[in-house]
Amino acid sequence: MNILDELVAKGVTGDVIVAVAKLIADAEVTERVRVGARERMRRVRERSRTLRNGSEQKSTNIEERKKDKEVSVARSARRPKTPLPDNWHPELGGDVEFQKFCDHARANDRRCVDWEAALRNWNRNAPKFNGGNGNGRGRRSGSVLDAFDRIGERLKAAGASDDYVPGSSGPRPLELDTPLRPANLRLVPPR
Repeated sequence: MNILDELVAKGVTGDVIVAVAKLIADAEVTERVRVGARERMRRVRERSRTLRNGSEQKSTNIEERKKDKEVSVARSARRPKTPLPDNWHPELGGDVEFQKFCDHARANDRRCVDWEAALRNWNRNAPKFNGGNGNGRGRRSGSVLDAFDRIGERLKAAGASDDYVPGSSGPRPLELDTPLRPANLRLVPPR
């Protein structure tokens, strides 16, 4: 017989029974949370015993530890980054992009491990920054100004000159200073 049945059998009021039932439910939830927390901590402790590279435990053998240390030092040894050499002339050098690359590297005190790779990256990314035409600004593709430029190019190809002054030729401009109606007309007075 559980505790709630005993309370009912003894004639305890319903409010008390409900309160006891809530306390029992809360205790069960709390216990489940504690069990989950214990399990998580157990997994964390197991993970902390393993090394980053996946081996189970640190070796207690000093010779093995020295070998592991030498391997990790060899992995971390990298070539130093150096500034752009003054006498550096790659096979692809000599063009405008190469000059831009050198100027940028010297102006920003850039340091690289492999200058050949840096130049290849620069050349590969140049169209993104130049808009594909080499002037650094790109064409105003799809804009109204681009459409205006295309119309101007077509007019020039058709023989139009650059010395056009608005109103000098073509249809007569509107005369906005003329009266709207003749002076001899009168308005009819209201009745």
